[in-house]
Amino acid sequence: MKRLYLDDIKTPINPEWIVARNYDEFVKIVNKKGLENFDIISLDHDLGESHDGMDCALFLINKCLDLDIQLPQIFVHSENTVGGENIIKLINNWHKFNDLDQKCELVKIPFKEL
Repeated sequence: MKRLYLDDIKTPINPEWIVARNYDEFVKIVNKKGLENFDIISLDHDLGESHDGMDCALFLINKCLDLDIQLPQIFVHSENTVGGENIIKLINNWHKFNDLDQKCELVKIPFKEL
């Protein structure tokens, strides 16, 4: 299984993560590799462009609806407290709506900056 890390400036120290730097790259990776092949996705909120991590979370939910599959484990590693909490609430509401026990939460993933 694969891990996907969305962040415009941080890179996880663990080389097992596939890194997406922006919304377009994130969508391209998910579409190419297949959402069902990811076991963990970690999102940043601020991407320094027209899209943010919330847009990526909404993309994931729409992808699940289109494919009739469940979300992989989603984490948020954003330092933007409000933006990160909004993503967590969105994902957890999705889980609640679908009667799933899985929880999205804020995590700290060791990283290095570009």
